[in-house]
Amino acid sequence: MSQRDDSTPSSSHAIGDDGASRTWLVTLAACTVAVALQCGFAPLADPDLPNHLSLGEWILVHRAVPFTEPFAWTRSGAPFYAYSWLAQIAMFALLRATGPVGLHVLAAVLGAAITVASAMASRALGSRWSGAVAFAVASAVVAQECTPFLRPQLVMHALVPLAWLCVARLRQGGSGASLVVLMLLSAVAANVHITFPVMAVPLVILFTSDASATRRRAWMAAAAVAAGWMLSPYATAWLDVFRLNFADNVITRPPAANGELAPGFIVSPLIGAAIAMLPVLAVPALRLERERLAYGALWLVGLLVFATIFKGLGPWWWCATPMVVAALSRIPRASGEPARRLIAALLFVLAATLAIPSVRLYHALAALEGDAASRTLPGIKSYATEPAARWLARHMRRNAGGRLLTVFNYGSYLKWRLPSLSESIDGRTIFPDSAALPDAVAERGVLDLGPWRSADVAIVPLSYPVAQLLDMQESWARIGVAAPAPWARSASPAGLWVRREWWARSRADRAPGPRDGILR
Repeated sequence: MSQRDDSTPSSSHAIGDDGASRTWLVTLAACTVAVALQCGFAPLADPDLPNHLSLGEWILVHRAVPFTEPFAWTRSGAPFYAYSWLAQIAMFALLRATGPVGLHVLAAVLGAAITVASAMASRALGSRWSGAVAFAVASAVVAQECTPFLRPQLVMHALVPLAWLCVARLRQGGSGASLVVLMLLSAVAANVHITFPVMAVPLVILFTSDASATRRRAWMAAAAVAAGWMLSPYATAWLDVFRLNFADNVITRPPAANGELAPGFIVSPLIGAAIAMLPVLAVPALRLERERLAYGALWLVGLLVFATIFKGLGPWWWCATPMVVAALSRIPRASGEPARRLIAALLFVLAATLAIPSVRLYHALAALEGDAASRTLPGIKSYATEPAARWLARHMRRNAGGRLLTVFNYGSYLKWRLPSLSESIDGRTIFPDSAALPDAVAERGVLDLGPWRSADVAIVPLSYPVAQLLDMQESWARIGVAAPAPWARSASPAGLWVRREWWARSRADRAPGPRDGILR
């Protein structure tokens, strides 16, 4: 049965139903399942996941969010803000209650939410069903390119399309319910990830309207978004949060040690090129000059950010949403049912094909995923530390404290795996005063040994500059070296060293003394 959509001010022509809504709804459902499988089977291997779990545990234990460094002994008393606290306690609570299965289910639900929310937003912005399904699949692809494993950013890929949906309904004369939902979505975003200001971007479609009533709703929507941002324990400290996390420093300047800070066109050239071509396809479909200017400005800002850092891909896609919808509106309609089914099948095959690597990785790494008691995770970069961490967990006194010297790629996992130890660095290179500074400098070829003199135990690669020094110190003993990871045989293995005095008082009864062997 045919169904007709309302026309949209941003379209150069009235967009009606293409006579096959049932086909596209079935396709959307199938693609949603495929994306859910893709996200759900992705292994719990994100380098930052252990740190998120540690913070979630800390917040639940202390019944408060941290304002100063909770873990790293090298930053004791320094400012720290767990701006993803809501996602962090949810992930830890799920792991504690259900084991790793709960985190996989959460990832699957987020994948499905991204797909459905993107389709709904596209429809509200004026897409035909075919364009809405195409936009949903494209959004899922971008989300997985930005965030291939479970992490708080994945939630933003569902929240931002919902914000576009609410604002589009307000433009169409929506009720106060849309304002309330928009405020709640903004509140969740402000407690999930630091990219929450992007929730204000959809307001542009209200402020570009000629209608005075729509302009009034625009200011009401802006107030709702701002009110949502203030529903956070960090509401009075937002300026300090952004100042700490985005201040220019030697760590974040090129060449950045963190891959997320690498130029986007180097990390993801194909997706970057596709979004860069949007103005050519979208501008002819935009009827109003002010819309062309506003959407073009959003696209340009996103382009500049993405060209500088890869992690700008998500914000660029969110800002480019109306341009993508306009570009999809220019795709010719399929003239017959066979053609529609072919296009629908291709979209499903694309979504399903993307799930294959996740299933294969899950099969390979699932055995390494532990619960809140075993605290094991298959971190791609930190896997090499597991033998050393396991040896310490077996032979160290329960809750024995100590200062752990480690490196950027290891710290997040070791904090989670060995909670009684305080790490020197946990992968947060964004802080100018962080212990990451020696590590970042060392990765650029400059000899810097880090704060080893104040440490009690060290887990670092054998190639790290301080490793040779520790071997020469009488006060230190090498316990052993871990076997290399199966997928990185050529990488430098991780070694475990202990300060003799610390080990004498921290080792469990009948624990073996220092040795120099292979840790397995």
